[in-house]
Amino acid sequence: MRSFSIFLCAVFFGLLVNHLSFGQRAASPYSAIGIGKINENALIYNQNMGGLGLSHGTPWILNWVNPALLAKNSFTSFEAAFTYENNDVRTSSINENFRSGFANYILLGFPIKTGKMGMMIGLAPYSSVNYDIFTIDSLESAQRNLVYNYTGNGGAAQLFMAAGYTPFKNFYVGGKVTYLFSTIERLSVINWIPEPGESFLPSVYSLKTRFSDFKFNGSAAYEWRVNDKNSINFGVTYDFAADINAFSTEELQLRFQQDIGENVSDTVVLQGETKNRMKFPSKFGAGVSYSRGYKWMIGMDFYSEQFSAFRNENGENNSYGDSYKMIIGGKFVPDPTSVTSYLKRVTYQLGGYYSQTPYLINGATVDDFGINFGVSLPVGAVSTANLGFNWGKMGTTENGSIQEDYYKISLSIGFNDQSFGWYRKQRKFN
Repeated sequence: MRSFSIFLCAVFFGLLVNHLSFGQRAASPYSAIGIGKINENALIYNQNMGGLGLSHGTPWILNWVNPALLAKNSFTSFEAAFTYENNDVRTSSINENFRSGFANYILLGFPIKTGKMGMMIGLAPYSSVNYDIFTIDSLESAQRNLVYNYTGNGGAAQLFMAAGYTPFKNFYVGGKVTYLFSTIERLSVINWIPEPGESFLPSVYSLKTRFSDFKFNGSAAYEWRVNDKNSINFGVTYDFAADINAFSTEELQLRFQQDIGENVSDTVVLQGETKNRMKFPSKFGAGVSYSRGYKWMIGMDFYSEQFSAFRNENGENNSYGDSYKMIIGGKFVPDPTSVTSYLKRVTYQLGGYYSQTPYLINGATVDDFGINFGVSLPVGAVSTANLGFNWGKMGTTENGSIQEDYYKISLSIGFNDQSFGWYRKQRKFN
């Protein structure tokens, strides 16, 4: 019965996520750059520790950060997550607020051979494009003020399969195959502010880019047992650079008004669908942590991504530079085996991060830092609900740049089960 319940939940959330298309993150001017604002590729469990997870894994929590540690997974697990985001965007003269709720990810993991090999499949947003920017410029020859309005929506989704394997005790290797797909649409609208009695209809330039292709990741981890209770854990991951198929279409819609007052338009296809290549950069991550069984853990992760090598569908860099990120975080469980106190079995998490993002504004880098905290709540024997809060600040209002003050509230629900018939058989076989 529990297996059937998990299956129904997977189907329900799958349909919901498909219907929402993962929604849209809160609007951000930074999403106008390249493929948009990059999403966090980590479970809420890991995000509650700032995103920490390269070196530490458990049998009942899937590890999306380091696929090698999926070898520790001992349960068939399903997890879905949702996030509410509030974003205050400001410059030296303007302040706007944007809010959004969106589906974060949907994952299904299962052991191939308990204690030896585990696998996970998932669907999640990779990046998000959601912006609406306008500027005003004067046209001296016509003595008019031109209004330029730039909007964008869409982003990249990722469907992936990951696996981890332990060739010998305490050493883990793994990898991930990701299929990137989706469409980004960008509109540029040109208008002017008419004088009384005048009318002017805007012209609209449209660029649609859809892309679909594969990218690959390799990972490894090692657990050094200091004694029976304590261990020092190491983990590394590497995302290989990838050339992604991209298909672009350009259109120009000219609008005008006839004498009788009827608005008409004429769409000119500047360029039919053309196949190009987008170059995604490589990414390296390394982490270390110290843990005492399942009672507590503290660790640090570091990432470096060569985004200066990024190229869009036109072969341009599109205002990207190299980036890095540092994470420090940890967790604490008062008594993982307590049968008298529920609160003693709750996992309490805290973490922080600092990164130099890949975005370049007026040639200057954009920094992002924040703190995370949350709890992992036991549900039944081995299932969990994770509740997390994230506060952060990205960018600055200095030198004509943009600052974003944001917070996010996230919830994930994970169901773990041992009742699948094939799983029981392979446990006995082992």
